[in-house]
Amino acid sequence: MRYLVEPFIIGTAEDPHGALVLAEECTGAVRGRWVNQGVVQGEYRDFVRAGCLISC
Repeated sequence: MRYLVEPFIIGTAEDPHGALVLAEECTGAVRGRWVNQGVVQGEYRDFVRAGCLISC
């Protein structure tokens, strides 16, 4: 079962590189697995159209 949680701020950064470092250190994000905004928007659109905000 999946649980959706509200987004929250983990920190702030002065520049894009600092934001990547922050994400890596605070969440375990892997820099080589990031995608650009256009890809994420398309995947989120498909997620919403599939009704996953409510039932997945």
